[in-house]
Amino acid sequence: MVEKDSLFQHFRRDEKLFLEKIEELIQKVEDSYYIQVTEFLDPRQVYIAKILLTTRKTIFYVSSDYYAMEYARIIISPPSPYYEFDFSHFGISLLNISYNDKFNQLTHAQILGTLLHTLGIKRTVIGDIIIKKGQAQLLLDSKMVSYFKNNIHKIGRTSVILSEDSLDHLIQTDDSDETVDILTTSLRVDKVISSVLKISRNEALALITSDKVKINYMIVNKAFYTISATDIISVRGYGRFIIASDNGLSKQKKHKLTIIRKVHK
Repeated sequence: MVEKDSLFQHFRRDEKLFLEKIEELIQKVEDSYYIQVTEFLDPRQVYIAKILLTTRKTIFYVSSDYYAMEYARIIISPPSPYYEFDFSHFGISLLNISYNDKFNQLTHAQILGTLLHTLGIKRTVIGDIIIKKGQAQLLLDSKMVSYFKNNIHKIGRTSVILSEDSLDHLIQTDDSDETVDILTTSLRVDKVISSVLKISRNEALALITSDKVKINYMIVNKAFYTISATDIISVRGYGRFIIASDNGLSKQKKHKLTIIRKVHK
């Protein structure tokens, strides 16, 4: 219990609730000697789940270690000889989304919106949505493949055909990472966004109060929210960046941060 409390104190309230769920899965594995598989987790959830699983000396496998994917599933397993790893146990399938790209270009938001609102499904049964030059793919829970294929025929006004494919045919995007160092007078999210995006604090504040900012995949609409190292910050219309490290204070008492930004080629 002391070890658990010591670990949990480093995370925010919503993250502690998530870790409690992972604890429950670990307990089920220990009680049954049968694997448990998580839903699709965002990178922040994967990061903190791995910390807990490693601390607990639990055997686990992460799907993103085998195929390039942002959202991943984790298999929590009993020790050998009670379990032999098989990638198919992740229950991840790939769907190609075919459409006429001569007059239409599907976007990530259009595809996600159709899946969530038309089908009424949870975000956690969907993994990555990959877009590249008229091509679109979707990773999802294998149990949902037939349901998606039978019920999605249009995305927006665009007619589409969904077909299952091997994960070996995952589209490789041309994105790359750019690392930059910045100075900011505060770790408040409005000040950090202003420094990273080179916009005024008022512009940053407007983005935050209009629900266009997410930290670790959750909307944050309070300018005084304090960021930390490893936080993932998404700003609608501007892209996403990661706080790679907090490097302390400069001689002028400004915070020195290393930022990783996604660059689209």
